[in-house]
Amino acid sequence: MVVEKKETVVEPSISKHDDDASLKVLSTWELSNALFEEVEDVTGKFLGTRITQDNVTYIARRWRMTDEVKTILTTSAGLGFDKFWRFNHPQESYLMGNVNYLKGCHHIGCSSHHHTPWIFVLGAESLSKKDGMQRVKEITFNTYAELYVDVAISPDGEPMAPIEGELMPGTYKVQKGGGKNITTHPQDFSKIISYVADYLPE
Repeated sequence: MVVEKKETVVEPSISKHDDDASLKVLSTWELSNALFEEVEDVTGKFLGTRITQDNVTYIARRWRMTDEVKTILTTSAGLGFDKFWRFNHPQESYLMGNVNYLKGCHHIGCSSHHHTPWIFVLGAESLSKKDGMQRVKEITFNTYAELYVDVAISPDGEPMAPIEGELMPGTYKVQKGGGKNITTHPQDFSKIISYVADYLPE
């Protein structure tokens, strides 16, 4: 599958979106018919990355489009998981023109279609800093992907059990609350998403 990728770094400029023309665009990047724009408000506060795809726009709170994030999203898109929003995910209140739009939602999620569940997200739990630079400390896969995750990272191809301690490459954890989603190490991402792409039913 050929994925169109175009990257442009621009000088700060006023947003071309009519509904939030007060925001400054710090950089832009395009992938799979989606526009990613790092934005800040009129006070100079960094808000995150504004994502526009198929007439839907939201801000991924505090996320920057680093090379690390671009690699994750490009890898995902190349395997067919190139939709960066789903119906009601983010929730309606976080979309452009609604009450929580400028607050931003905490995640960037990927799926194969806008109407299918997300496969993985870069959420608030994924976002960290090291030496002043943004880092992805973990990647969250949807709970239904556990059967794929545990085999994808297994050294012998047999299902593995989740761990309780520190997350390391080759291990995974099940989140305690909410939907019991799966926490994985970023170094395992390419292996996991490739396995999911091969075996996930259409």
